[in-house]
Amino acid sequence: MKATLQSLFRSLLLYGFFFILYAFLLIGAAEEIAKSDGLSANQFLTKFWHDYQWLLILPHALFILAFIIVQERINWINRHPPALSDKQLKEQQQRANIFVKWVAGPATVFGLLSLTGLAFIFSGLQYSVGFPVALFLLYLLLFANGLSTLGQNYQHYLRKRSAKTVEQVLAENKAPILYLRSFVDDEIAAKIEASVLTEEELLNKAFEHIGPLIAIGRPGEALPEVGAARAYFTDDQWQTAVQHYMDISRLIVLRAGLSPGLIWEIQNSVHRLDPSKLILLIPLEKNAYDQFRTRVQVLFPRPLPDHPGHNAHRTPEKKTEKGMKYGSLLGLIYFDNDWTAHFEKISADNIPHEYEMIGSQYAVEMMYLMIHYALRPVYANLGLAWDDLRLPWKNNQI
Repeated sequence: MKATLQSLFRSLLLYGFFFILYAFLLIGAAEEIAKSDGLSANQFLTKFWHDYQWLLILPHALFILAFIIVQERINWINRHPPALSDKQLKEQQQRANIFVKWVAGPATVFGLLSLTGLAFIFSGLQYSVGFPVALFLLYLLLFANGLSTLGQNYQHYLRKRSAKTVEQVLAENKAPILYLRSFVDDEIAAKIEASVLTEEELLNKAFEHIGPLIAIGRPGEALPEVGAARAYFTDDQWQTAVQHYMDISRLIVLRAGLSPGLIWEIQNSVHRLDPSKLILLIPLEKNAYDQFRTRVQVLFPRPLPDHPGHNAHRTPEKKTEKGMKYGSLLGLIYFDNDWTAHFEKISADNIPHEYEMIGSQYAVEMMYLMIHYALRPVYANLGLAWDDLRLPWKNNQI
């Protein structure tokens, strides 16, 4: 139910903004509109509630009920995936993509543009015209957002169904990247970001220029999370498998955590690896990093760096403002050949401002861009060429 409520909240964000906007417009216009009927502002608002209470209550109740039922069904098939052939899976993916791209997406855009335009003339419309039109467009945006969120969640399920295995990745003869983490962090990394991809998918995308991510899967999960390809082992096999993957991987990416299995993996990484092959992913919360550093510092030959002291990806312009956040990772730590550690912040401030101005997919994949720019020194350590992702304006594409 927690995941369902989170999806419901995500689907209501944009709609909620416009609903509050029109509530303020209504209150602001109440006195002026009420004068024509010889009513006070309070009497007018009472009349409005009397006239429209069911149009306010019933659609919201139906939406919440329908959303919960459909989302719970998606959650259920995540836990009990039915048998599907490759052909059936591709057909479902095509239908889901068409639905999100050509139905829910355009309806959301139409509702958004219509409501924005209507806001400028709302107070000048007659009572019998302005409010029904505003409610119609609000509910169009509400249901379009709900359909879009449910469609995206179903796409996520289908991506899990078609996720590659470690065997398939290794068969491509590319040096992999071993992704190590506590299983409890899978839930955090599985949250869908603004780009409709999960944090782990964006992490995989950021590292794919170096190599494909592989990982040990959580025992007993019906479907793997998307991002790193998974392999599954029993309790007496996984340590041998991790050591083997360490030996064949170009890079080891370890998400900071405190589980006993992860501590064992850190100890083995320090003993078995060239320092330039290890990357630590650091969480936003300072307390979480401080606990991690206190626990594992004894395993490293040299001290780990301090946390930067704040938990934002974009520096606020004013001291009174809060910084912006994208995802759950604040930075990464990489090592010189003598195990000297360096903290590289995963920051939106390091990204060329033009990325946010060109109206492309870059604007909604901020976490991917932040990680890619934070990886520049890692590329140098590995002797690889880093690129700027071929900025469109540098290639005369805009």
